Amino acid sequence: PLPPELGPAPKLDVSVQAAVVSLHYEYGLSYGQIAAYLAQHGQFPLSVGAIAQICTRTAQRTAAAEQELQAVAQGMRVVHMDETTWWTSGVMQYLWLVATAAFSWFRVDPRRSHAVIVELLGQGARIVISDYYSAYRACTWLIHQWCWAHLIRDAKRLAEGLPSLERLEFRDRLIAIYKAAVEAQSREGPEGEQARRTICQRVGRVRACLRYARDPELERLQRRLQQEFYGYLAFVGDPEVAPDNNRAERDLRPAVLLRKRSFQTRSEAGEVAFAHWMSLTQTLRKQGLELEPWLRQALAAYWQSSPLPSLFAPETHSPSLPN
Repeated sequence: PLPPELGPAPKLDVSVQAAVVSLHYEYGLSYGQIAAYLAQHGQFPLSVGAIAQICTRTAQRTAAAEQELQAVAQGMRVVHMDETTWWTSGVMQYLWLVATAAFSWFRVDPRRSHAVIVELLGQGARIVISDYYSAYRACTWLIHQWCWAHLIRDAKRLAEGLPSLERLEFRDRLIAIYKAAVEAQSREGPEGEQARRTICQRVGRVRACLRYARDPELERLQRRLQQEFYGYLAFVGDPEVAPDNNRAERDLRPAVLLRKRSFQTRSEAGEVAFAHWMSLTQTLRKQGLELEPWLRQALAAYWQSSPLPSLFAPETHSPSLPN
C-alpha cells in the first residue's frame, strides 16, 4: 500500500509516473514505445491511454511550478530566447523557450509575435540573446545581443552558394572579428579596453566598405550591422553575455527531435503538459536534482494543499538568480 499523502488510493507509485515522464520528455520515446518497454523489461502492462493520462494529470497537479519559473525568468539580467514550430491537432503553433544555465522555460502558443515575449519576460530592461527575428526587434525596451552564429551562417551561405571575391572576403572578415571579439571578452584592464575598441573599429570598417555595398545581399548584411551595431557587440564588454544563442538551440533540440518522429500533441491539455514537463525536466537536470524525489514531494504537497518544492537547489534558489 502507498502512503496516504500521495492521494486517495493512487493506482501507480510515483516511481512509475516519473519513469513515464522521463522516458517521454527526456528520452523522446513515444507513448507506444514506453508501453512496450514497460511490458517487456518491467513486466508491467500499461496502456497508451494510461501513459497519456499520467503525463497530463501529473502536469496539472504540479502546474504551480510554472509560477516559480516565471518569477525567476523575469528576475534575470541575461536570458536566451528562441522559438520553433509545433503542431497541435494539425494546427501550427509555436514552442517558445526562455533559458539560462540554471533553467529552461517552455511555452506553446499560437502566436509568433512580440506579445508572447512581453507575457514571458514582462517589459523590464534585460539583455536577451536571440536570433534576428522581427518579434525580438519589436521589443525596443530590451538590450539585444544578436546571435553571431546566425550572422556568420548567413555570410557563409552567400559565400558558398554563389561565390565572389567580395563574398568570400566578407565571410572571412566576419569570422576573424568574431574570434577576436570572443578573445577580447575575457581580457581586463587597459589591454581589454583597447581590444574592444579595436573590435568596434573593425566592425565599422566592414559595415562601411563600399565594395560590399555593390552586392545587394552583402549590402543587406551591412545594413543590419549598421542598424544593430551595439546589438552585435553587447557581449564584448560583458562576460555574462554569450555571443551566440547556442544554449537555447541545444535546449530546443529534444523537442525538435520529438517533433520529427511524432504527431506532436493532440489537444490543448497535451501541449500544456508537453511545455510543462520539458521545462521541469530540463530545469531539474540543470540543477542537479532528480525527477522522482521532486515529483514525490510535489504530489504529496498537492494532496496536502501546501506549496510545491522548489525546482532549484537550495544554494541557487532566488527570484534574482544570477546567470
